Amino acid sequence: MASTEETHWILADVSLESTRVASASPSRRPVLAHQKTFTNNQHSTLTDILLQFEKDTGILLRNSRCGLSVPGATQGDSISLARSRWTVSRTGLASLFGRPPAIINEVAAVAWSALDPDTRVSPLGSFPSPDYHKRGCWAAVSMDAGVGLATIVVDQFGNTQVLEGEAGHAGFAPGDRTETELLQVLQRAGKHVSWERVISLDLDDPVWDQMDAQLSREHRANLIAKCIGTFVGDVVVTLGAWNGAIIYGSHAMSVKSGRGQQLFNERFEQKHLRRLMQMTPRWLLQRSDATLTGVATMMGLTFGQA
Repeated sequence: MASTEETHWILADVSLESTRVASASPSRRPVLAHQKTFTNNQHSTLTDILLQFEKDTGILLRNSRCGLSVPGATQGDSISLARSRWTVSRTGLASLFGRPPAIINEVAAVAWSALDPDTRVSPLGSFPSPDYHKRGCWAAVSMDAGVGLATIVVDQFGNTQVLEGEAGHAGFAPGDRTETELLQVLQRAGKHVSWERVISLDLDDPVWDQMDAQLSREHRANLIAKCIGTFVGDVVVTLGAWNGAIIYGSHAMSVKSGRGQQLFNERFEQKHLRRLMQMTPRWLLQRSDATLTGVATMMGLTFGQA
């Protein structure tokens, strides 16, 4: 009888244009090895990429455990990837590996990466580093190609869960007259105007030129910073994530310092629970390998031996 002993983990991070794949030995703190990057449009399916990885490295997929990060919601057996023609089948991957895959979305992967001891975050104000060894709830908001949410929950026994969400698709709520005009301009397209649509706006998007209020690039960036503050603050209030909010991604860089950070914090704290919001920490996570690291961290904390 063939052995079913788990000797390797195969970890993959699927993004819009490329897929990164690595191996790791099963461990509480897995170390990535054999890292390879594949261009998606050169392959028909994710399975093709995984089989190529097997051929390139000599590491058999069969009886390895697969951890996978994908863009979009991960519910159901057949997962349609956001902004992609690909579909991932849980049943298909289970057949390929011989055991069910662990699939999370890319924002949850970023949240898991925050739990890695090597990850560093920059406070957006005078706040201490997050402490995940105590009971608490943290919000993780990613702002790259899209806007997504994950929630980190640590219970009284030290058990950790990361819950996925799609808060970026919630309706945009303007905070002043200029933002109201922006909403009205975006509504002319006849589509739902989400927080993701606003926060992801490029500073050179033609939408800005349709507004009566002619805004400079600096003012456009400041408007986005304020909207990020409102959105992240709303997320914290909704989740009760009083232990803090972690933000990540290219659009989050607009609040890294200076005027952008000031406007972000003002809007974040502009709630009925103002005193509580002022006490709620905020951090910026900057790590180029956050998603793949997050997959590894998730696998280690979920399947690794203590």
